[in-house]
Amino acid sequence: MFIDYSTKLFGVIGKNISYTLSPAIHNYSFEKMGINAVYLAFDIKDEEKFGEIMKGLLEVGEGFNVTIPYKEKVIPLLDGLSKEAEEI
Repeated sequence: MFIDYSTKLFGVIGKNISYTLSPAIHNYSFEKMGINAVYLAFDIKDEEKFGEIMKGLLEVGEGFNVTIPYKEKVIPLLDGLSKEAEEI
């Protein structure tokens, strides 16, 4: 994988997520498909800093999966929700 100025950033955000296989799965797929992107795990242990960290990630990233305990905490930081997400 070659990372340069045009590499897109994706990731999973959660707490205590060192077990996740998401980066390995996504990075393998990006490489096989020739996509200039990287997928990282962001383990945010300090819940008080979540909003500040998320604002920074949303400025530079393309998309993120968010796990518990941050699923509801991220909603006010989003541009919007799909109808299905609102219903859930």
